Amino acid sequence: MTHRNQQTRALRLLIALNVGLILLTLTQFFRSTPSDQLTDLVTIPLAGSNNGKALAQTTRAAAFPDLAVAAEKVSPAVVSIGAIQTVVQRTWMRDYFSQFIVPFDRREQQRIPYIGSGIIVTRDGLVITNHHVVEGAKDLFVTMQDGREVQARLVDADKILDIAVLQLESKDCVPAQIGDSSSLREGEWVLAVGNPFGNLISDPHATVTVGVVSALNRSFSPEQGNQRVYSNMIQTDAAINPGNSGGALVDAQGRVVGINTFIFTQSGGSNGIGFAIPINRAMRVLQEIRDHGRIRNLYPDFEVSNISRRLAHDLNLSSLAGVVVTSVESDGAATEAGLKPGDLILAVNGQPCISFNWFWTLYAAHYPGDRIEFTIKRAGKTLQIEYVISAPPKEDN
Repeated sequence: MTHRNQQTRALRLLIALNVGLILLTLTQFFRSTPSDQLTDLVTIPLAGSNNGKALAQTTRAAAFPDLAVAAEKVSPAVVSIGAIQTVVQRTWMRDYFSQFIVPFDRREQQRIPYIGSGIIVTRDGLVITNHHVVEGAKDLFVTMQDGREVQARLVDADKILDIAVLQLESKDCVPAQIGDSSSLREGEWVLAVGNPFGNLISDPHATVTVGVVSALNRSFSPEQGNQRVYSNMIQTDAAINPGNSGGALVDAQGRVVGINTFIFTQSGGSNGIGFAIPINRAMRVLQEIRDHGRIRNLYPDFEVSNISRRLAHDLNLSSLAGVVVTSVESDGAATEAGLKPGDLILAVNGQPCISFNWFWTLYAAHYPGDRIEFTIKRAGKTLQIEYVISAPPKEDN
């Protein structure tokens, strides 16, 4: 009995020691945890009540935004764009006067209801999309989220910036809420909303994919034979697929911050590297059209060229990055700004211009009246020059 009593006492002592350690740990935890967090942590849901569900939703919302609300908020403003296009089909037929079979091209009108996506941005029915979505298309129409088809016409497009503005016949539209793309941060949650593969599934409802802003200010030099320029693009890993072009890139509050434009892929599908035009730039295109009725051309009253190796050697330059001003018109905006032949332009609005193409990429992302800042190098000194972009003389009125 003595041995059994000793075992019982030892067991009781061990239990008491464990309880003491637990109480000590809880005491230290409550001392180090802010009181506003303790309320959520110590709330114990009662059986048969909704407290547990509410607590779970509160905790989850604190860590992860409710993107379903953002999707519901923007979806009514996202439309599918369709068009009547001329399709050339090649067939082969026998020449009755010889033994040969000759090709025959047959042209026919084809109705394509889902060539891309667009975003309603005003209550009177203005829609923003990519120019490459509607390029060459005629008899445009859009399909709303409720299935209605509404006729549309192309108001104008900035072919260089790849933005087009459509006008719907319907005047009672639900516009999207527009955000501020300049306030985006890398790692911020975003949604890509559009209608990919609409022709395959024949469904006007928008598709939503989720990701983050992977990078900002991604710029691409124009390709040979392609006059489009893409500067300061938003990179996202939210899946952007064929048919998403022209759709909305949306922040966690349901505000449009970009226009989904293209992806980098080797397979034809989304590999998590998509790019969107910042909404601030797209809205600038819209404002240009509303103010002037069209997209006005730019008039650079100076010429530049790439920096040659000989010039770099003569000026003791460490690289060929930048452009050199070769001529300046008299009595123009460039002369007024103080730009001179021989100046080296190193950056536009703080963004390095690596070459001739890069310089015009950055320059073309503006409109007449915009003020841009050139970083130049002259006689070994670095200067800042403010230049006001002008329109061609015949367009001034």
